[in-house]
Amino acid sequence: MIGSIRGIAFAATAAACFMVGGAANAAQMTLTKITNNTNFSAVSQIVIDVIDNTTSALFKISGISGSALTSFAISEAYWDDNGGLFNAISINSSSNGLNNSVVSWKTTGVTPPNLPSGNTANPTFDGTGGLKAAANNPSAANGVGINEFVQFKLTYTNGTSFADVISDLKDGSLRLGLHVQSHNGGESESYVAGGCKGDDCGDGGSGIDPVPVPASLPLLIGALGLTGYIARRRKAA
Repeated sequence: MIGSIRGIAFAATAAACFMVGGAANAAQMTLTKITNNTNFSAVSQIVIDVIDNTTSALFKISGISGSALTSFAISEAYWDDNGGLFNAISINSSSNGLNNSVVSWKTTGVTPPNLPSGNTANPTFDGTGGLKAAANNPSAANGVGINEFVQFKLTYTNGTSFADVISDLKDGSLRLGLHVQSHNGGESESYVAGGCKGDDCGDGGSGIDPVPVPASLPLLIGALGLTGYIARRRKAA
C-alpha cells in the first residue's frame, strides 16, 4: 500500500514540476484605429500576442475571421520603443497564406520609414530606428490576412527582461503601429497597439505580475505533502 502511494506521489510531483516548468510569460496588446479613410475597422480581427523568449520577445500578429471585414492585409509593422528595450528584429515564423497567397515579409528596405499618419496618434507615433518590417511586394497579397499570421523576434538589449516589456506596454513607452491595406478590397488604415491584456499584466491590466502562479502549484504542494506523510509513516513503523 505504501509503495503504491509512494508511486502516486512521485508521478504527481513529476507532473506538477513539468507543468510549472512549462509556464510561459505572455500578454496581448490593445489595438486602436487612428485614421478614418473608410467606414471599416479591423480592430476586432487583429490579435497581437507578446511572448517572452528568454533573450527576446516574440510579437505574433494574426488576422482572424469576424463580422466586420471579409478581407484585409496587414502590410507594415513599426515599433515605437521609447524605453530602448530592443536592439534587433528578425522574422521568426509565418503562416503559409491562404487562397494561393503567400505571407512574405522583410525587415530591411521598409517603406514608408514610419507609420503612415502616425502623427495623428496621441501621443505621436514615432517608429524606432530599424525596428520595422513590411510585406514584400505585392504587399496586399503577401501581407497578413484573415486566418494568417507573422511572428517577429525582437532581441532584448542588455539587462532587459519581460517584466520591462510588460511595464512599458502598460505605461505607453512601447507601442506597435500597423498599416493595414484593402479593407474589404478598399482603402488603407493605420492602427496603433499598446496597453497590456492577460494574466501577466496583473489585475485588469493595472498591476505587474510578470511571473504568474501556475495552476499546477496546488498539485505540487499536495504531492510534496503526501511524500512527507509517507516518510513519517515509515519512520513510525
